[in-house]
Amino acid sequence: MKNPEQLKAIHDAAADELCSVDAAIARLLESRTIAGTVPGGVSDSNLAHLRDRARVLRGRIDQTGAKR
Repeated sequence: MKNPEQLKAIHDAAADELCSVDAAIARLLESRTIAGTVPGGVSDSNLAHLRDRARVLRGRIDQTGAKR
């Protein structure tokens, strides 16, 4: 089991990365709207990857937050 300092470090790192991922999702959605990207293109796979990463990070934040 990890000590409280390790859990806080994991939690904080996941929270920081989640902010970056959320910002990347917002930028991608904005650029798709401006460019009129066709659904199913490269940006769709990028968006799916970012959303998956955000889901993983939220789970990590929930797990480490509950144990602190």
